[in-house]
Amino acid sequence: MDSNFRPLILHRTPNPFKISDSESEFWSSFKKPFFVKEFLPITCLHYSPIAPHQLAVTNTNVIQIYDSKDCSLLKSITSIKDTPFGANFREDGKLLIAGDSAGVVHIFELERKSALRKLTGHTQPVQRALFSSDGLSVISCSDDKTVRIWDLASGDQKICLEGHSDYVRSGLVTSTDHNLCVTGSYDHTVRLWDARDTDCCVKLEHGAPVESLLMFPSGSLLLSAGGKTVKVWDIRSNSVIKEFSNHHKTVTQLYLSSDGRRLFTGSLDGLIKVYDVTTYNVIHAISYPAPILCVAFSPAQTQLAVGMSSGLLSVKTKEEPPLPAPRPRPPYRGAYRYFMRGKSIKPTIETVTVSNKAKKNRPKYDIYLKKFKYTQALDAAFDAHGPLRPTIVMSMFKELSRRDGLSIALANRNEDQLLPIIQFIGRNIINPKYCAYLVEICDLLTELYPEMLFKSAMIKTEMDKIKNKISSEVRFHKQVFQTLGVLENILGNSN
Repeated sequence: MDSNFRPLILHRTPNPFKISDSESEFWSSFKKPFFVKEFLPITCLHYSPIAPHQLAVTNTNVIQIYDSKDCSLLKSITSIKDTPFGANFREDGKLLIAGDSAGVVHIFELERKSALRKLTGHTQPVQRALFSSDGLSVISCSDDKTVRIWDLASGDQKICLEGHSDYVRSGLVTSTDHNLCVTGSYDHTVRLWDARDTDCCVKLEHGAPVESLLMFPSGSLLLSAGGKTVKVWDIRSNSVIKEFSNHHKTVTQLYLSSDGRRLFTGSLDGLIKVYDVTTYNVIHAISYPAPILCVAFSPAQTQLAVGMSSGLLSVKTKEEPPLPAPRPRPPYRGAYRYFMRGKSIKPTIETVTVSNKAKKNRPKYDIYLKKFKYTQALDAAFDAHGPLRPTIVMSMFKELSRRDGLSIALANRNEDQLLPIIQFIGRNIINPKYCAYLVEICDLLTELYPEMLFKSAMIKTEMDKIKNKISSEVRFHKQVFQTLGVLENILGNSN
């Protein structure tokens, strides 16, 4: 019979605050923030596609190149007399392009600070300039409402694309065809151009000034950001297949990780939000102390760089796990170390230990449960001490209920025996883990002791405390639901 008895199982509730997922664990490893404070806003960040993935930082004074390994400053390009904009690397990492406030496009070799080419023709600032996918042409977007394509070798203008009616502040080139480029303007439109023709191929209405564009590597999906909204377009059908708005202020940057799994949005509300590209649901969010103007995630996925309007540059680096220690060489047979092996080994969770056959001391409540003395078993559970006491008592209630012995354990009690049970209920009645079951215990006590609960002064005092606690909890929940209703109205009106 002793071998068939099952001791009381303690029903422990999980801690909800320790729940984590793989995405949270991934971002928790970025624990080395590096900060640089500039005097003027940081307007553009771009990682070199070629290892070691140097970082180009553009502020309104200078273009700086940082080492991605230790975040040290490698070079400062100060030869641009006017305000530089949008420094970007070419695919081979050898050339750097940037526009300026005078409408000039500058092309630099990283080996030297002076410009390799200066392309003139725009009459207003060029805030977006980039290389074509084949690296032989340059596309520039200007506040003069034009988009110009240049030949890199000669520096001559190949074509001028006109059609926008306001500043052109965003643009990209397609990886599938070096002749195609996409531009976004403050006239609320996104246009697809072919370098072999001056006419616009596709025109899309975003509905707000377009701040940033992003195209997936397949070349069929295009994302546009303007205002608080991000739209996902199918280029083939010229239709919106997804639209989402998760920021409270203007979205200033779109960025896609090198593996194509994570989409980043930066906003003037000081938040970076990370999305799963399969569902476009937010899977992570990072808060910063100032409005965000630009975001970049290194091709190696080990650094997140953020530029802010306050001039603050933040670079978070992923901590790599330490390399495992080399295994020691096994000792030779017959050597002293061979016979002493295992002496210093400590047991782990997976180590199998031989159980001690000595008889274990069972708790009193288990002894009474084995003898079917339910009243004494419940009293012994209440006599337990320490942080596990509530868990032991609730587990005892559930075990007695499973055995149909709960009424037996609670019946035929005097005032002194009933008082600890009432006091336990009063202390834990508003605990979400125990509330539902303790309400059933209260109902059972009301049926068993209809007179004692209200005639005994001590028990009546405890019952009044329980009543006041429940009333206070109900009022609190009503206030919470009212607050949630007000917040929903406010957020709905703001959207």
